[in-house]
Amino acid sequence: MSELSSEALALLAGALAVMLAWLLTPRVREFAIRHGVVDMPGERRVHTVPIPRLGGAAIVLALVATVAILYVAGGLQLDARLAGILLGALIVAAVGAFDDAFQMRALHKLVFQLAAASVAVALGVKIDFLSNPFGPDPIYLGWLAWPASIAWLVFITNTVNLIDGLDGLAAGVSAIAGTTMAFIALAWGQPAVAILCAGLAGSCVGFLRYNFNPARIFMGDSGAYFLGFVLAGAAVIGPFKTAAFVSILVPMLALGVPIADVLFAIVRRAVQRRPIFGADKGHIHHRLLERGMSHRNAVLAIYLMTFALSLLALLIARPS
Repeated sequence: MSELSSEALALLAGALAVMLAWLLTPRVREFAIRHGVVDMPGERRVHTVPIPRLGGAAIVLALVATVAILYVAGGLQLDARLAGILLGALIVAAVGAFDDAFQMRALHKLVFQLAAASVAVALGVKIDFLSNPFGPDPIYLGWLAWPASIAWLVFITNTVNLIDGLDGLAAGVSAIAGTTMAFIALAWGQPAVAILCAGLAGSCVGFLRYNFNPARIFMGDSGAYFLGFVLAGAAVIGPFKTAAFVSILVPMLALGVPIADVLFAIVRRAVQRRPIFGADKGHIHHRLLERGMSHRNAVLAIYLMTFALSLLALLIARPS
């Protein structure tokens, strides 16, 4: 298997992850129902019946198993940075799963996310420099590399979680972003990042079989945190810092819709003098529903926006 090309390995990762997530999600759903881990209808919810959550466990297992199988069977070497991403992502997934089952205070979740990000940064998942749009020399961050990297990992982790408000929304957006980043990684000769991102996209696609409207299971915080952390980490260790002036712009474009949604939410709550980390129904998916869109059409509209931004990211990040 080690003789396969990077493109073939990435394609295999995606296909294997689809199959594993497809098979694992019903088992996870049965477990969630049996143990009462369900999401009840409420004021901020758009569903009207209890839906089992904890579906993120299927995404986590599918991606980790995919990476393990390909690296063991293919004789590939797991470097410290990739291990750091997976370890940090598993920590935030465990925190999310605990929150799905028992509920945690936001501050406690943030502390664990900071710890997970610190572990990843300690293993090399770090933004050491940014490309300089005004000159040939990069901008080295020095001691700021640690806090900047931790902030980036935590921000994207929560960004994906905040857009998880409609059936299939977070999984679909993450699948598009993961596919985009896999293509860019292949173009820049980064097979490890391509395999990771392709596996993530495949895990989301397999999960969508049960999560697209009408959803039979939700990914919960466990899945959203895991997806956000992996995407954020892949952006850090991937080729994106080398692509002219774009630096973090490429993954930000691929995740442009949820990032913009979070930034607008912060501004909106600040103007209204409401808690920044409070909850409301002002997110983009809520607004699309208020304008008369159906549940599915609202999700598909955000998919289309994400796809358009991802195409722009692909054009920007083409090797010269």
